[in-house]
Amino acid sequence: MFDEFTSGLAPRFILGETLLSWVMRGLARNRIQNPHMFREAINRAFSNPRHVVPGFVEPWPFPAFEDIEFDCNCELFKVISATYGTDVGSLTRIFAPQQSSLLHIHFRHSYCYECLIESMMNTGFPIWRQSWCYTTSSYCVAHKRALMRPRDTFSPERRIWDAYLYSTTVRPTKDSFFDRRIAGITIRVQQWMESLVPGQALTEGVETLYGLLLAKRTAFAPGGVASAGFSRSQQVLCRFKLDLCERIEYGLHDSHPYQRMGALLVVGWLSGIVSQAEIAYLGQYDHCVRRTLPSSPQQLAHLMTMLLTAEEMSFLRGKLAKLEAVSSTSMSSFLEALDGAVLRSLRTRRSKR
Repeated sequence: MFDEFTSGLAPRFILGETLLSWVMRGLARNRIQNPHMFREAINRAFSNPRHVVPGFVEPWPFPAFEDIEFDCNCELFKVISATYGTDVGSLTRIFAPQQSSLLHIHFRHSYCYECLIESMMNTGFPIWRQSWCYTTSSYCVAHKRALMRPRDTFSPERRIWDAYLYSTTVRPTKDSFFDRRIAGITIRVQQWMESLVPGQALTEGVETLYGLLLAKRTAFAPGGVASAGFSRSQQVLCRFKLDLCERIEYGLHDSHPYQRMGALLVVGWLSGIVSQAEIAYLGQYDHCVRRTLPSSPQQLAHLMTMLLTAEEMSFLRGKLAKLEAVSSTSMSSFLEALDGAVLRSLRTRRSKR
């Protein structure tokens, strides 16, 4: 917590809470200094347009909004620093992102309803967690439950209360043995990906593979294996002509937690973190796992490279080559099949000239 806040007017900080959640909690309980300055900083950050609707790209790329939850250079951080005399270093240690794969601020809709209910009971406010704000966030580690993403989208300044009200309507259910098993397997891969060191070759390769599995479907190109196979509802078709990198970025941000779970399972399977026996077990009880996960790494490589241009495949192979650091038979077979697909694409291209 902030020791320098104990003598002033401020709520106690909860470990793992986002800065925006802390500010909104202080404003709601009238326990924050200079509240007009905080409200003004929040309102300016979200002006024109007020929110981005998942399923649509307007404009592209994403609007350059201030990330008032994690960007220590944004106005909200400056207001808190000036109001309480807190140095930037302290704010950075508490509020800066722990991973490089942050979701765009207008796509941070997923949350654990049990965490919200518990925080409301303990503190009188539904606290928004930093751990929900990453592209790899699929399960709540504390409650071993998949994160929720409601159909109605929330603008960032309203999502905390809207999500809490939605959570109060959820009927608690007792987890089955399968629920606990798939949660444990998914969280294992999720934590492994979160432990990768940013900037290293292996990290870049794993992130590219994960993003490719979640690539957005458009009117001009198919979606990723996990994006298509683990979709819970009919996806809105993006009618923009996006290149591969744009479709990967868009898919990462606009993916449902269940789609992220599917991508994590595939990454874990190829990397040897998830065994073939575990995949076979999950396929017995989850039709999406049974229907979507390919029978072999070679088949996965074929599915991922279908309908890609020669340029996209060459770019893709350059990025995924960094996965050679993974000592897994499945990963080696996958990369060999990918090399073969790239070579066939180049030969076909040359023969047409």
